[in-house]
Amino acid sequence: MPGHMKATALGARSVFQSLFSRRSVSDQPGPTGECTPFQAAKIVRRHFVRTRFFDTADVPDEISGFEDLTFLFGTSQANYALCLLGLEEAAYLYRLVRSMASPRIAEIGRFKGGTTFLLAAAGGLVTSIDLPVSDGRDAVDTGAGSIDGERLDALLRSALQRAGLGDRVNLIQGDSRAQAPEPQSFDIVFIDGDHSYANAKADIGAWHDAVRVGGALLIHDVERADVMIKGVPELRRLLDEFLAEQQGRYEKVASAGSVAHLRRLG
Repeated sequence: MPGHMKATALGARSVFQSLFSRRSVSDQPGPTGECTPFQAAKIVRRHFVRTRFFDTADVPDEISGFEDLTFLFGTSQANYALCLLGLEEAAYLYRLVRSMASPRIAEIGRFKGGTTFLLAAAGGLVTSIDLPVSDGRDAVDTGAGSIDGERLDALLRSALQRAGLGDRVNLIQGDSRAQAPEPQSFDIVFIDGDHSYANAKADIGAWHDAVRVGGALLIHDVERADVMIKGVPELRRLLDEFLAEQQGRYEKVASAGSVAHLRRLG
């Protein structure tokens, strides 16, 4: 069994043993005080999101197709790993990038960089922007200490270098709204930053004009409610408002999972 799969299996066993050896695990337990399935799924997902990081031993020396990217993913919606996209969403992004010749891609929000890696592996030239994470209150709690943004990016860079993708990615730590991108300077802009209405609106407002005419604006977590993500209905409202305001300039052409694909018309 590959190392990442063995770690996933052992991790799942320890989390579930912990979950079901105690009673209430949140402020809203089940009617008899037990952990509900909804709460269990959220806790398991949180565990894997916080404990799976890039390990160059899992990264292929060469990426020839989508099938070589399985190490990025977990085994279920509760068990996300390095890439926080569903398989349907990831496959759609991969196919879209592959349909273009070395497209220029702006990624807003990267966390551990699983989607960054996928976009580069598909052939994109990726500029990825995320807020710096300090080794303190905002650092990722792994259960055995914290890991900050510099370390996350160092692990991502090592993985990219191993796969021969290091020169395809520019990692930026900073506020995406303060970058002032040139108009029509990207073929694809992928918005997956803060999921609050106000901050998501600010990201879309700052970056939608950076998409070239005919290019793609992709927005994650707007197309359907997901019990794992809070605030999705607000993001759906934001999408509807944006399309109404940009009528004649943007149109929705497709969706995959929770990702909305908008095309710039003018």
